[in-house]
Formats: sequence, C-alpha cells, structure tokens
Amino acid sequence: HCTVVSYGNLYLQHKDPVLLLTNLIEENNVVYTADLTANFHNCIFWGDNGTTENEVVTQKRGTTVFLVDFKKCLWKVKDNPENVTSSDILSNQPPLFDSVNNQQMFYNFRLKENSPALHFGMVTPLTIDLDGNPRNVGGPDLGAYEKQD
Repeated sequence: HCTVVSYGNLYLQHKDPVLLLTNLIEENNVVYTADLTANFHNCIFWGDNGTTENEVVTQKRGTTVFLVDFKKCLWKVKDNPENVTSSDILSNQPPLFDSVNNQQMFYNFRLKENSPALHFGMVTPLTIDLDGNPRNVGGPDLGAYEKQD
C-alpha cells in the first residue's frame, strides 16, 4: 500500500524514476551483484511535470536471484519493467489525487471519488491506512490512503 510520487516544480526537477530496482552496485569500476526479492501489492508509482517516461525501472545483472512481483498496482511507464512478474496493473491511468498544486507546493495524495485506484486493491493483512483509517475489506484502495465514505 505505497504511494510513491514525484512532481517537478520550479525548485525540483523530476528526472529520475520514482522506483529503481537493481541487484547491483558499482564501486571503483567493480560491479557487485546480490539476490533481490521484492513484492509490491496495492501500490501507486506516479510522476508528472518532468522528463521521466518510466516511473518503474529495473536493472538486473548476473545470475543472482531477481524475484520482483507487482500485483494490483497503478504505474506510469512507457516500457514495462523487465525481469518482473505483474498482474492486474493499471498502466498510465492518472491516479486522480485529491489536490496537487505545484505553484503552491501543496500535495494531497488521497484519492478523488472517480480515481481508478479506488477499490481496485487486493485484501492484505494491512487493515488501516496511513491516517489510521480502516481499509475496505472487500476491495481496498491502492496507495497509502483509503478513501473514507
């Protein structure tokens, strides 16, 4: 239930993806790899007002374990991430956040009434949202906040 978002404005340029998953690090021209296992369920990965077309990017090198799974997520991507499994993804559908005002630098990432992320999630052990409000037991919202009726 993550909401991972970046908006470019007059003070901050949005030029990198909001999520980069990699199994490598390079130090002194030497590449080190390690196993990577990650699960993302009921998440939103979004960005606007920048130069990034792919908000979710993966980099895999070598033969180490690379198990990355996305279920019931909304993301903004031109090219689907490589070396991942994904199901029930809302691709390139704006999440329709409650309020985003770049000029005033005000960002409210709760969802509007007509958001495609409403009730799209799968049931998980997480029963409350970031505000401490209960999640919908029949179909929770994507992201960190559950729309309260």
